Amino acid sequence: MTTDEVVRNICTQLSLMTGLDYAQFVIKLFPSSISDVECVIEAYKRLSHSLTENEKYLAIKAITNVSLPCETYTALCQSEHDLDIQTAQQKWGLLAEYAARGCLYSANALGNLFFPLADGDPIICYNPILANKLLTHVIRTLELNRTNDDFIKFETMFNTILCESKLKIAMLNLDNDTRAQESKALIQWVWRHSPHYSRTRKYIKRHFSHLLD
Repeated sequence: MTTDEVVRNICTQLSLMTGLDYAQFVIKLFPSSISDVECVIEAYKRLSHSLTENEKYLAIKAITNVSLPCETYTALCQSEHDLDIQTAQQKWGLLAEYAARGCLYSANALGNLFFPLADGDPIICYNPILANKLLTHVIRTLELNRTNDDFIKFETMFNTILCESKLKIAMLNLDNDTRAQESKALIQWVWRHSPHYSRTRKYIKRHFSHLLD
């Protein structure tokens, strides 16, 4: 029996015994005080157990031959359609499989699912520490490839989503004395670069208007 099968059996048994669904099981995997996930790949692996072995195989097969940021997003959308994803747990598992293989969109989506910006946002579990780690990983990856046209294209396509992620990173570090000024500057940057209609600008105007020029 593989590790994945063992974990999936544990999830099933836990659900039968306690009524806990997968999302609540993830909260047990990722408590709000988490500090043991040093590598983002480890976090993705922990989240991928809701897919069957065949679903994982098909998802991996779809992403194997693509590497450009926008292409991996297209492959993700196609996989979601082909696998007929029905539940949030399956969607999180699919995102995790793709994120582990370098899909920036999936990695960014998972980071956001640990730290909602508003009531009613989709959420895996409330875990600001892990959200900060996963979102920062995405932003740093983009910064390291700032001169690459394919990454620039990705940033342009997903500017609204990335601005929201940068706002969350700023909010998560705002109370850190050594990063407070950096966070304030990032909030101002997001205000200047996010679309006028976006909820990011609305959020900043409502909560951080005192930081605006």
